[in-house]
Amino acid sequence: MTDILVLEPPAYALIDWEKLLDSQGFKALVTRRIEDAHEALSGEMLYLAIIDVRVPWKDCSVLLERMYTKDIPVLFVGCSDKNTSHVMTQYD
Repeated sequence: MTDILVLEPPAYALIDWEKLLDSQGFKALVTRRIEDAHEALSGEMLYLAIIDVRVPWKDCSVLLERMYTKDIPVLFVGCSDKNTSHVMTQYD
């Protein structure tokens, strides 16, 4: 059984989510394509979804709707050390 679904396209993969979540006692399914995330929703009972914030919204809107109807919380993360100036302005 999978606890957490992670959607992080290969171009953005900076964290070893499986290793990180496993070390905390969670079983993660890391998908690299939206289609694979849809497939995972069909067969798994999920407690949480982690999606890279750089995944285009228009590409994952149907996926997000399916997660909403299944009451799966979604956590959006951005893991980049490049071009962070727009984030830092929030703290000025």
